[in-house]
Amino acid sequence: MNKKKKRKLKKRVYAILAIIILAIIYFIFNNKTIKTEDKLANITKLYIYGNYMNLEGNIKNIDKSYQNIELVLYNGKFKTYKLKTTKEGNNINFRLSNKVNRGLLLDKLSKGKYKLFIRISNKEDEDLSYKYYKLNNKTNYKTTTYYTLSKYNKKITINSNNDYKTLMLNVVTNKDKNVYDIVIDPGHGGIDVGCNNEEYTESNITMKISSQIAKKLKEKGLKVKLTRTKNSLKNDEYFQEYKTHGRALIPYEVHAKYLLSIHVNSSESSKVNGVELYTANNINYNFSTKLIEDILDTNLIEASTKDIYIIKDGIYTHNFTEEEIQENQEDYIQNGDNPYDITTNSNYLYMIRETGGIITGAYIDDRNKETVGYNPYYKSNVGVEGYLLELGYLTNSNDLTALTENQKKYANAIANSIAKYLNNL
Repeated sequence: MNKKKKRKLKKRVYAILAIIILAIIYFIFNNKTIKTEDKLANITKLYIYGNYMNLEGNIKNIDKSYQNIELVLYNGKFKTYKLKTTKEGNNINFRLSNKVNRGLLLDKLSKGKYKLFIRISNKEDEDLSYKYYKLNNKTNYKTTTYYTLSKYNKKITINSNNDYKTLMLNVVTNKDKNVYDIVIDPGHGGIDVGCNNEEYTESNITMKISSQIAKKLKEKGLKVKLTRTKNSLKNDEYFQEYKTHGRALIPYEVHAKYLLSIHVNSSESSKVNGVELYTANNINYNFSTKLIEDILDTNLIEASTKDIYIIKDGIYTHNFTEEEIQENQEDYIQNGDNPYDITTNSNYLYMIRETGGIITGAYIDDRNKETVGYNPYYKSNVGVEGYLLELGYLTNSNDLTALTENQKKYANAIANSIAKYLNNL
């Protein structure tokens, strides 16, 4: 073998050795063993609402001298999230967030496997030491699947299938094309026209404005699903709510993160006016506040003067009251149906409630399957972050102008606000 060939061979051998050494270093770095305590952190709640995962749990009989408690995501590197905690004797209760639509933003996680631990820091003299606790999933949801916004195009599986037997996030590329960012629901439709005056019906107005919102959102790069389109429902047909491809099931079927149900109001008084945005309970109101502000900035419409269930100008949250629960159950009994197990944790508006699973108190189970229908996702721990927007009052002249003569400007303001929020996540 001549010298030239020997040099080439030597370079090739060195290159192979370098690759092997780098591979070994990478393997060692990414498979660092974390010493964990024998005691476990028990997870009692695990759910996803919108884009955020939240969890709650406890560690029993813990040393009170701890300095800090964090959730750790480990994939060779550490990502830490401070937990909110309360003490009960020697027990620590923890959660990621006090708001159901906050916690761990899943969409921006890079692909890979993240093992989850609770990390407690203790300070002894000048030294800081850590203790790691495995997460024991004691919920009924042993495997949870989440699909990110389409721009990230990832699928995240949450389970405990790893050598530590701790909770884990497995982030991979999404291959399912039937995944949408947001569902727009044009209220009513078919034989159900909603409210109306002599010339206009709610179902027609919501269809026109919803179509314009959807078109604008698509132009902004979002994947949008409409629950109905212009000619998808005949005038003598009812819009099915709970059957396959029903209004309340579509958001689950397309793995949407957000839902906006569009409606129009009416009143016996022509003086009642304004826009109303209804939300789930116990949420962070940043998105809803900005959406209302952007609508009001058009100067086409005012915030509603309605003062019941109000959170702030134009924003409302309505869960069932005890009186409403009793009335609801009496109505089912009078209709020959079995009353549902409703609590004050259930949202009053079905498109918010039934698309949010356990987070919004969905309750349409199979007890009245033939007469009412059945929501197979009513116990889902992955909920769509739902909003119901009452665009204005058909019975008020100023609102009517906005709803009929300035639809494009109105729809653009709504779409631009939503797109800005989602595209900035």
